[in-house]
Amino acid sequence: MHGRSGPAARVLVVDDEPAVRRALGRELGAHFEVVMAEDAVTALATLARTEGLSAVVSDLMMPGLSGTELLAEVRRLRPECARVLVSGALERAGADVLAAGIADEVLSKPWRFGEVAEAVRRALAKSGRRP
Repeated sequence: MHGRSGPAARVLVVDDEPAVRRALGRELGAHFEVVMAEDAVTALATLARTEGLSAVVSDLMMPGLSGTELLAEVRRLRPECARVLVSGALERAGADVLAAGIADEVLSKPWRFGEVAEAVRRALAKSGRRP
């Protein structure tokens, strides 16, 4: 159900709230292959062992490393990966995160259905990856 030929882009979803992680997984799973992690440390381990990741979608506020710290590390380790930051607290941070190149797209919670998939597609296009 990916609507195009070839394999779907593989997206890593990172959120410490199980319900939000499941909701993101459901929305993105209709368009992409989804891998999930419950925190930034798990996400970095997943990043290290998973080939072919095209994008990372991360919550901002998580215990331990924040989403901003995670995406900065993703940019360093896998610069080819598109990066999307999702949060309920982006008023100040959103512009800074975009300006610093830490994220390709920033999305506020609550998102409307379809918004996250579109943000991932835009981020993939910005990073030169096929959506």
